[in-house]
Amino acid sequence: MARYSLGVYGDDTEIQACLFNSGESTIEKLIRRRRDVAHGRPVKSFEEDVKSLISEIGFRAEKNITALSGQYVMYRQMKRPFTDRKKIAETVGPEAETLLPVGDDLKVDFVIVGKDDAGETLIEAAAARKTEVEKIVSGLRNAGIDPEVLEAPSSAIGAGARNIFNLGEEKGYVVIHMGWRDTSICILHGNVVKHMGSLPQGFEMLLESVAKDMAISINDAFEKAMETGIDGGGHLDRLIMEVMISLYKIPREVENYIAIPAGYATCINDFSTMLESSEIYNSQPSFKGIIYDGSTKDMMLSFMSVSLAFRGEDKVDMVNFYQNANPFTAQLGKLKAQFGVWVKAAVILVVLWGIGYTADTVLKSRISHKLDAQVKKQFAMLMPPGSPMVDPVIQLEQRLKTLNSEYGTGAGAGQSPLAVMRELSEKIPADLNTVIDSLTLDESALTISGTTDSYENVEKIKSGISKIPFIREVKIISANVNKNDQKVIFKLTCSMGGPK
Repeated sequence: MARYSLGVYGDDTEIQACLFNSGESTIEKLIRRRRDVAHGRPVKSFEEDVKSLISEIGFRAEKNITALSGQYVMYRQMKRPFTDRKKIAETVGPEAETLLPVGDDLKVDFVIVGKDDAGETLIEAAAARKTEVEKIVSGLRNAGIDPEVLEAPSSAIGAGARNIFNLGEEKGYVVIHMGWRDTSICILHGNVVKHMGSLPQGFEMLLESVAKDMAISINDAFEKAMETGIDGGGHLDRLIMEVMISLYKIPREVENYIAIPAGYATCINDFSTMLESSEIYNSQPSFKGIIYDGSTKDMMLSFMSVSLAFRGEDKVDMVNFYQNANPFTAQLGKLKAQFGVWVKAAVILVVLWGIGYTADTVLKSRISHKLDAQVKKQFAMLMPPGSPMVDPVIQLEQRLKTLNSEYGTGAGAGQSPLAVMRELSEKIPADLNTVIDSLTLDESALTISGTTDSYENVEKIKSGISKIPFIREVKIISANVNKNDQKVIFKLTCSMGGPK
């Protein structure tokens, strides 16, 4: 059965798309177009160029995958004393915001890449400005595409290498995708991602230097690169140095590394030779049984869109900045959350209707008068003084809803501050060297801020507080290392209520 996925990728100078039939392992169409540029900016909007490309594809795929341009994605290495993805997700976002030099709202995702010598979990976090994510999603939607995944380019090319080539488990691979303004890199040990990153050197910078050496224009240098390739020479030294630095950041678990150049890197004749001088060898692995009528060079030039198209089937080591962003999915989640409340309300109404109908039919006015008296009594007890009784059942339901929102749905929500402090003192282990800086308590929530020695201590504090009877749920809002004294500054929020 044919299953189609469409990979779309673009930046300020180029846009490309790959239509992949996963059922038959066939690349059906592969299109790459230069965008019209004036004064360093595209003449047409991203939406217009995508529409043109999609009309040329002439096909609607079941799955649409895209990626942000590398210049909009930032990467950071992190460590955690635990491996649970949910726990990692609770802390990786706040820490990324403190490490990255931006003040905007961020979309953050991560890939687990192994453990260090001390047994801590190694994480490669990718972050992008929320505005850039919304911008590309809006452009794609206006062009008639709703992306399922919005990838980071470095994790995408790692998946591309895994799906296109036969990778040996005992070997290391350095996938280097050179774009126009930046270069994305992904290091794998066998099929497993070990490092993701972005380097500031792109093809534009190299072309400017080569064109100057050859005394020709950048456009002429570009045409020469596309036709016969160019030599980068010493202009590649900085890029290769950055690649070597990336290799030194990860544990050395393989004997040697093999280079997989992609994107504009395939147009640099001496690129592989320069890498071999740094012991990154040019013995490209064999291709898997993928059917494609075009040339290998075209496929490697469009390696990003090809890699994204394969994401329709391969979700391993995936970054997705578009998580929970689909409006239908978000609305569905809200409906699910409200479902239980509406079911309870429906049951109450049905029961009340049944009672009223039976009383009216069997016992007539005598029972009805008694019920009216009971309703009036309950109404007077529960409603604020002076409330007119118009529709008592609906009024009582609304009153119950108000009380639940103010004081919680179970016993314990109204605990005194003294009782809360006593429970905290008993449940937080005394040997954790923890200092509570602030504590905020209201009818429905408890917020705690403080410092301790390690992330593990934060987990122990969370675990201890979770044992308090009137605490329903504990969440770690943030946990960051203070660079001055290496203490972990944490913040927890606790939902108050009845039994868990």
